[in-house]
Amino acid sequence: MRLPKRHLGGLGAPNITPLCDIMLSLLIFFMLVSRAGIETGADENLVLPEVLQGVKIESFGETVTLNVYDLELNGGNLVTTRRPLTSTDIELTAGGSQDELAEFLTAITNEIPNLKLIVRTDQTLEYRYVEPVLLAASQAQVESVNFAVVDASQGGGS
Repeated sequence: MRLPKRHLGGLGAPNITPLCDIMLSLLIFFMLVSRAGIETGADENLVLPEVLQGVKIESFGETVTLNVYDLELNGGNLVTTRRPLTSTDIELTAGGSQDELAEFLTAITNEIPNLKLIVRTDQTLEYRYVEPVLLAASQAQVESVNFAVVDASQGGGS
């Protein structure tokens, strides 16, 4: 009795449809999970203060960036930021800014319990513009307040 020969004529290429399905699923998953390319609201036009030592923030998940301006230079805005989760821009003006900012930070702290606050200021900004931001963060019970700076020993970075 002869056994039939297996004919491999039309089966030379493997079926890659399952492989494509898996690759596209992984691509979509990492696009949704990744924070790369997400706008934090940081104003790149600010000239950050230079420091010789500091601690580099390793994880930027669960952070809110606040840009603090001199009132005369920015048309009356004291603080600008981008709301996490919705990515809407927020401007808090000098009139009652501490209360507005404290309410905003309290709401964010309720949504994100381990909130890290990053304060970005121009290197020439006076402390009187930064103080209401720090007081608002204290009222909102934000535990981690950080300042964005440039590493002077390496000639740049933040």
